[in-house]
Amino acid sequence: MVLTALASQLRRVVLIYVVFGAAGAVGSDLVSRLAQQQGAAIVASDRDHGDLDQVKSATEMHPADVQDEAAVQSVLEKTVEKFGRVDGVADCTGSALIKPAHLTSAEEFHDAMAQNVLSAFNILKASVGPMRKTGGGSIVFNGSAIAHRGYANHDVMAAAKGAVAGLTVSAASTYSPHNIRVNLIVPGLTKAKMTAKLAESDAARDASERMIALGRLGEAHDVARAIEFLLHPDSCYITGTSLHVDGGLGNIAPADAGDSKQA
Repeated sequence: MVLTALASQLRRVVLIYVVFGAAGAVGSDLVSRLAQQQGAAIVASDRDHGDLDQVKSATEMHPADVQDEAAVQSVLEKTVEKFGRVDGVADCTGSALIKPAHLTSAEEFHDAMAQNVLSAFNILKASVGPMRKTGGGSIVFNGSAIAHRGYANHDVMAAAKGAVAGLTVSAASTYSPHNIRVNLIVPGLTKAKMTAKLAESDAARDASERMIALGRLGEAHDVARAIEFLLHPDSCYITGTSLHVDGGLGNIAPADAGDSKQA
């Protein structure tokens, strides 16, 4: 009877998602959104189990450091063991470092690369195995507008996020025969713990907002909605793309207020 009930429950599960960095601002919002999809199951992962306890809408929670290949692999294996497949994987992890190259230590450089590039590679490597066996899936990586438009003192982060962008397009080509879509979300200045200094004072917030064409910092839900869109099978004809959710930061300069009024 118990096995019959479990089998019936699993048949009702339509989509299986894994979210890394699930305890962060964007990750937790994404988990909540995915949980609203009919029949979806969400496996939430983050480094600290204590932080994961706050992600109430997840189906299951498995702590893992995304810099640890074996730990990431274990999350995917546990997901497949429980649900039989993985349909979508989101990388909501990353770091921030604002320094010019000549003031950046080798340790800081390697740490930034590990937190952004190595983590994305580990997630890719662990995800494509089960997806290849079950007919495909979707992987969304976390990029940044700073890799698409030059900003002073972001040398290391631009290099790291640029590497993730390169990984995205190459992997999208490599795994396209297996119907695995790989895309990149490109946030701008988004409200989160790692960007708290951008809005710690009125002056800091105003300076940040003046850089953005739409005149405001991004919210976690702005980014999470875009990731949800790319993860879903309805986006089955989109792969190898970079979706900017940055208020224009990565591509356009804000219009001069005087010119805008005259127009």
